[in-house]
Amino acid sequence: MAGLLKVTAVISLLWALLLVGFKELAIPAAELTPLVRALANGLGTASAALAFLFWYAASDPPAHRDAIYTAILLQLGKAVNDVYEVLRLLPPDQAVVSLVDLFVSVALLAGLLEALPRTLAGARRE
Repeated sequence: MAGLLKVTAVISLLWALLLVGFKELAIPAAELTPLVRALANGLGTASAALAFLFWYAASDPPAHRDAIYTAILLQLGKAVNDVYEVLRLLPPDQAVVSLVDLFVSVALLAGLLEALPRTLAGARRE
């Protein structure tokens, strides 16, 4: 579980860096209105906070079940959003990033759900 939380933290930190520091690489300049910049900065800040939460929780996963549940909900929400983006919202040439994020989110979600019973069982024994 600790490894999965660290991977989730690193991915959240990468999203934070992209959204705050390198949004010009991901979003065309014509679409970077002040509102889009503000929303990207806010989402990047939230992603950085989540990265810190997951990295800290990886030090003792059974004691930080709330962070594990947060990671599960984050991956589930990202997967649902990515499916919507790929199937309905984005044109095919722009859906590649969402498709990759969908794959990573579902893989992490499956890993977190699979490791959850062992983590909680370990917390009960102590």
